[in-house]
Amino acid sequence: MLHVVIVGGGIIGMFSSYYLIRNGFSVTIVDKNPDCGETSVHNAGLIVPSFATTPPIDFAKIMLGYLGRQGPVYISPGEIIRNAGWLLRALRSVRGSEKALIEFGVKSLELYKDFFAEESVDVDLIKGVVGLYIDANIAAKAARELSGQFIDGEEAHRLGFKGFGGGVLFEEELSVNPAKLFSQLREKLSKMGARILIGKEARLIGTPPRINSAVVDSEKLTGDVFVVAAGAWSRELCKPLGYDPPIIPARGLAMIFDTGGAKLAGYPTLLEDYGIPVVQHNQNTLSVAGFFELRGFQSTFSESRKSWLLNILSKHLEDQNKLRYVKEGVGFRPCTPDQLPLIGRVPRYENLFIASGHCRLGITLAAATGYVVESMIAGKPPRESLLWHFDPVRFV
Repeated sequence: MLHVVIVGGGIIGMFSSYYLIRNGFSVTIVDKNPDCGETSVHNAGLIVPSFATTPPIDFAKIMLGYLGRQGPVYISPGEIIRNAGWLLRALRSVRGSEKALIEFGVKSLELYKDFFAEESVDVDLIKGVVGLYIDANIAAKAARELSGQFIDGEEAHRLGFKGFGGGVLFEEELSVNPAKLFSQLREKLSKMGARILIGKEARLIGTPPRINSAVVDSEKLTGDVFVVAAGAWSRELCKPLGYDPPIIPARGLAMIFDTGGAKLAGYPTLLEDYGIPVVQHNQNTLSVAGFFELRGFQSTFSESRKSWLLNILSKHLEDQNKLRYVKEGVGFRPCTPDQLPLIGRVPRYENLFIASGHCRLGITLAAATGYVVESMIAGKPPRESLLWHFDPVRFV
């Protein structure tokens, strides 16, 4: 039985482990985070391939108009200096991979549906996701281009939102409670036989063409194959090995509210003009998340940024006065300059793979990523021809 060591116990690492164990591999997961998954938990929990390339906020717009503290994106001056090369790559990035992201997301959605049908998990699963736009013409265009169902402003109001001209509904796309998915998937992996080391930092040891081991505290973990799935921390694992993936942490704020039992949002909803998801997971729990900021690994948000997010919620959620604040959390989304993930063999190494850089699409693409990682390790070339878009060699 081949042994795979996965460094990173978030949603990507866990779905990779799930498919590996199901197909006869033994797996050890090492996760440096002693808490509950930060990035994998502090998000909206949307599985939305149709929205994979939206909202329409590209990096040119970010640099030209969103450098202030009030807006979907904030980039600190220090991060502009530290990541000048990354930002220049982002501005020069040639678009055209949108179709690949959507197709990969569709594959992931199919795998998720199989997973939920086969496994006994309670994750507050909701079918149907809406994207809303202030401009009805943009909403109608999005519905045509994305092959969704157009809804007008009156329907948006009936769903609990105000100030929108229209939107687009995808009845087959899904929403989950990310905290429940995270905890139940980790529990399931433990029952399947995965060894899970929590709160432990790993260091990979080896020289091309092979990694020999992972050092975790004083223990040396040997394995046949190693996978870096450490999200925004993947770069620091790979750089000592001679591979420098341009992944930086784009932090996002997630705020959780109690609705007092009131149904405030008819569907899980993306406020597309702001890049803000608003999701009522169950009878009492509603979450809202910001787009992202480039502030390194800073874990606290300013009151002005929180106020901006709350003001948007107040402006557009019909019954926002019924919300009671419960808690907040920060996730560090691993972003590449071309906004595409890195999935595949690390250049110059025959037994080292990376699955990272999913930015805001970690939940959406997790199942397909795990499936592909297992296929590659098993020596079964995935049939998805679109995977060359995600090849790690593009950053050599």
